[in-house]
Amino acid sequence: MIDRQEFNRIVNDSVKDLLRMDVDTYNKVKIVLLSYRDEYEPCNEYKRKLFEFTDRHRLLLIEMK
Repeated sequence: MIDRQEFNRIVNDSVKDLLRMDVDTYNKVKIVLLSYRDEYEPCNEYKRKLFEFTDRHRLLLIEMK
């Protein structure tokens, strides 16, 4: 396994990218990643927690079309 510092950097970069995405892109990424169910449950749990965190910290953006 990679060292903890490298893992933390990857997580940090992922969260930053998710927080910067526009609404449509964010929702597409979320749907795609959460729709895939891995046999390894900790991976599924990680994805759920990642999106729970980013959902709480994203600005509420409503786009008008």
